[in-house]
Amino acid sequence: MRKRLMLAVVAVSLLLVVPVDAQTSLDRAREDVTGATDRLEAFLEDLDTTQRRGNELAALFWQAQAGLEALDIEIVNNEAAAAELATQIADLRAEVKIIAVDQYMSRADDIDVGDHESESDRAAAEALARLVIGVDNTAIDQLAVIGAESDRLSASLAIQRSEQAARLAEVQSTQQSIADELERLARLRSAVAAELLDLEDALGELEQAESERQAAAAEQERIVEERRRAEAAAAAAAELARRVPTPAPTPAPTPVPTVMPTPTVVAAVVPNPQLPDPTPTVVAAVVPNPQLPDPTPTV
Repeated sequence: MRKRLMLAVVAVSLLLVVPVDAQTSLDRAREDVTGATDRLEAFLEDLDTTQRRGNELAALFWQAQAGLEALDIEIVNNEAAAAELATQIADLRAEVKIIAVDQYMSRADDIDVGDHESESDRAAAEALARLVIGVDNTAIDQLAVIGAESDRLSASLAIQRSEQAARLAEVQSTQQSIADELERLARLRSAVAAELLDLEDALGELEQAESERQAAAAEQERIVEERRRAEAAAAAAAELARRVPTPAPTPAPTPVPTVMPTPTVVAAVVPNPQLPDPTPTVVAAVVPNPQLPDPTPTV
C-alpha cells in the first residue's frame, strides 16, 4: 500500500509543469500592445505638432494676405496720386513754358526749360529760369514742389512693388506649406486609424492570453492542491504504518481429549410381558383386473 501511495504522489508531481507556451503568448501579446501603443502615441504627437504648425501657417497666411491687400490698396492710392501729380506737372510745365516765352519775347533771352532726367533737375532748371528772368511766378514754385513729391512717390511705389512681390511669394509659399501639412495630416490620420485597429487586435490577443494564463494558473493551483492532498495522505499512511506493529502469528492450541463416562442401563419391569409372534402374517394384495401372462413366447 505504501508503494502505491508513493507512486500516486510521483504521478501527481509530474503534472506540475509550467505552461511555457501560455506564458510566451502572453508576453508576446503584451509586447504587441506596448508596441502598438507607442506607435499610436508617436503618431498622435506628430499629429498634434502638424495641426499646430498648420494653424501657425494659416495665421501667417492670413497675416501676409492682409498685408498684401493693404499694400495693394496703398499702391493703388499712390499710383493715383502719381498720375494726378503727373497731370499737374504737365499743366505747370505748360505754364512755365508760356512764362518763358513771354520773358523771351520781352528780353529776347532764350531760357531753356526743356526736359531733364528727373523732376528735381527740371524744377531746378525752371527755378534758375525764374531767377534769370527775375520774375516771381507761383507756377514755377509749384512745379518744383510737385516734382519733388512725384520723385518721392515714385521711389515709394518702387519699394512697395518690391515688397508686394515679396509678400506675394510669401503667401504662395505659405499656401504650399499649408497644402503639404494638410496632406501630411491626412496621412497621419490614416496611420492613426490603422494603429487603432492594430491596438484593438493586440488587446484582444492580450485578453485571450490573459484568460488562458488564468485558466492555466487555476489548473496549476488544482494540481498543487491534489499533490498536497496526495502527499498528506502518503505521509499519514506512512506514519500509521510506522506506529502500528504487525502482529506475530499465534500457534493453534493442541486439543485435549475429554473422557465421557459410560451411561448405566436400568431395566424397567413390565407386568405380563407379551412375547412377539415369530410367524409372520401374510396379507394378500388385491390387484384390479389382473392380466394373465401370455403362454406364447414372443420371437
